[in-house]
Amino acid sequence: MDSERNDNIRIENYEFEKYIDATQIESLVSKLAEEVSLKYIDKNPVFIVVLSGAFIFAADFLRKINFEHDICFVKVKSYEGMQSTGKLDIQLPIDIDVSERYLIILEDIVDSGNTLYNFKKYLEELKPYTVEIVSLFHKPEALEKELRVAFVGRSLPKEFVIGYGLDYNGKGRHLKHLYKLITE
Repeated sequence: MDSERNDNIRIENYEFEKYIDATQIESLVSKLAEEVSLKYIDKNPVFIVVLSGAFIFAADFLRKINFEHDICFVKVKSYEGMQSTGKLDIQLPIDIDVSERYLIILEDIVDSGNTLYNFKKYLEELKPYTVEIVSLFHKPEALEKELRVAFVGRSLPKEFVIGYGLDYNGKGRHLKHLYKLITE
């Protein structure tokens, strides 16, 4: 991060303005945890955390889940810079048996849906009972695949955002607020 002025930040040659503050994000996370708890409290689900972006969301979310569950971390990649490559690259695969389990993918944002579409198909081949997606943010206008996101914290327009785990080339994940791009 190069500089911070008012509520704007600069990363490399791009300027971002504060879009959603940390208090609002915390409220969205709590709401999602309540919704998921109502459906899965007696099902011992496996929460699959998609690294690297979802780690902050997952940590806050999972601290609010007060029933038996397992956690698995995966790393899948399909982005370079601000663009999706459309190819799924599983860099850190699932390390537990998920057959006949309820799988819940925790994702920071669903944008084009290409990564999750392919990852969900991969998971379904492992024979779980169900595979559902929980995403803190969702850009329905950006979807390129038919993908159902079961639990959404907040829908966003088709804008590039960083913060709260979301990044631009690895930078900005640590920001507690969500910022949107204002210069290109």
